[in-house]
Amino acid sequence: MGAVNDVAIGALLSFVFFVGLHLLKNFWNRIVGKTIAIALFLSTLIVLNFTALAEVIFWNEFDSRFNTTAVYYLIFPREVLGNIKESFDLSLLLPPVFVGAIVLFFLMRRKFFAALNDKASLAQVKKPVLLAGMLAVVSALYIWMTPVYSFESRQLNQIAESGYYTFLASLIHRKTEYHGIYPGLASNEAQQTLQSTLVQQNTVFLSQEKTEKPTLRHVTPVRPVQKKNVVLVIEESFGSVYYDDMGPKVAQTVSPNFHKIAEQGMFFSNIYSTGDRTVRGLEALLTSFAPIPGISTVRRPEHDQMYSLPWVLGNKGYETAFLYAGHSGFDNMRQYWDSIGFHHVWEQDDIKDQGFTTVWGVADEYLFKEALKRMDEHTKKDKPFFLSLLTTTNHRPFVYPKGRIQANPDDKQRENAAAYADWSLGQFIEKAKSHDWFDETIFVIIGDHGPKVFGHETVPIQAFRVPLVFYAPGEIVPSRHNVTGSSLDVAPTLLGLLGLEYDSPFFGRDLQLVEADDGRASMSYNFTIAYAQNDEVTILKPNGPSEAYRISKDHLSLKREDHVPLELERKAIAQTQTAYDMFYSHNYHFN
Repeated sequence: MGAVNDVAIGALLSFVFFVGLHLLKNFWNRIVGKTIAIALFLSTLIVLNFTALAEVIFWNEFDSRFNTTAVYYLIFPREVLGNIKESFDLSLLLPPVFVGAIVLFFLMRRKFFAALNDKASLAQVKKPVLLAGMLAVVSALYIWMTPVYSFESRQLNQIAESGYYTFLASLIHRKTEYHGIYPGLASNEAQQTLQSTLVQQNTVFLSQEKTEKPTLRHVTPVRPVQKKNVVLVIEESFGSVYYDDMGPKVAQTVSPNFHKIAEQGMFFSNIYSTGDRTVRGLEALLTSFAPIPGISTVRRPEHDQMYSLPWVLGNKGYETAFLYAGHSGFDNMRQYWDSIGFHHVWEQDDIKDQGFTTVWGVADEYLFKEALKRMDEHTKKDKPFFLSLLTTTNHRPFVYPKGRIQANPDDKQRENAAAYADWSLGQFIEKAKSHDWFDETIFVIIGDHGPKVFGHETVPIQAFRVPLVFYAPGEIVPSRHNVTGSSLDVAPTLLGLLGLEYDSPFFGRDLQLVEADDGRASMSYNFTIAYAQNDEVTILKPNGPSEAYRISKDHLSLKREDHVPLELERKAIAQTQTAYDMFYSHNYHFN
């Protein structure tokens, strides 16, 4: 099937060249025309070769053909080109691209020049044009009508696709519609089903006669108010694979500091990120908004003034700020943070000590050094502080300052970068203990997503697990929780720990009040949505039947089930459909 898809794409591209060749016949016969034709042909061969190489690299990194990640990376060439330069030896990769193009040109030169010198006009080659047109139409219909999910294995489906097609589809459908493409419910039924999954002992839904926000509810605290400072540490690509999935040795080799912090805090071992990119993590952690198909709301202009954690805390007297190790223009982050209620946004250019940088930003230790300084400055003000931090080191090219950990940064290994990130986190916490504000601060530490999507399932949710800990020695009793949860639940759980009373339409719940058998999580991958409740998973697909899986006891694999649990599918539909409707009807917004 993969070969057929490639032939179909080739037929479409060839038809364009065929028609162009005959429409501009007189031009190609001139010296200038021939020169341009040679340049175009060589450029095309170079692009084809480079694309083939890029697909191999992309697959190795994301276990997928080109998708929305590829689309949005191209929007930010500074970061992408810099990342490629720092991650790979271009002196080894690029020569084969150009040499290969020259060799192909040499092999095809006779037919190429014969085509240029052909005197036949478009009218004289009606039959070949007609045949080529018919082949192009058949190819287009084949690509359009062939089911995307022909195999049970996600990886086989990806291999069978054409990278050109998946890239174009991702570009066109990045803001995909929900209705008419995914399974749906009547609006009232969807809202009632969703409300049944969000109700907790301390929540009351506000009358829909007064509001059109079906998830808006009043939350009454179950513990005394304590307006502690809050530091939210969002660790780049720090998935559970670095905490426990690789076996017991990982505690000593990669994440000893995270383990130490987890043992002294309230640790959740079964939390799932809502996607495989940082913008999904930000969406869930800061706005507790359920994932909808396509791109994150961070990249959608309608996100302005969404309900959010900084907005709630700001209304409770907190000063709020986001400190990012990189440039905040990437992925529309600065505009997003400004629009959802942060009072201050600081980025790489605001960090004075940039002792070590990559194209993505300053090394983690320098971000944390800046955070300590900012927290010290804030203690002069008579109000609590909410500071969010986003690290960048645990990202390709996986380099970091030498001499911090035993592993050599020149090796550019994922696990080594994760170990450095863990070392930096440990240093941050230890240094924070010597500051006056430490005893009045709750630290929330979580990975934005896992390091890499792996697995043959349509949505390999085992790759989405991230460690989560709430840390405040003397205030939060150390405990370990195995309840299934989501990045969506971080904001409500934090607000519960602070004992705050508030109204919000958050899709997350306070994990402290979730029964062990009532945990759930949801995540987006490409254009599919997965919804998990305990060990059951259902996956909503565009224009296709839903799928069902069961999570293994060790959370490392999924088993395909023959029948989709109807009630679980209803919950998945209810959440995703209602989230989509609320977002585009401006009903998840405070203004």
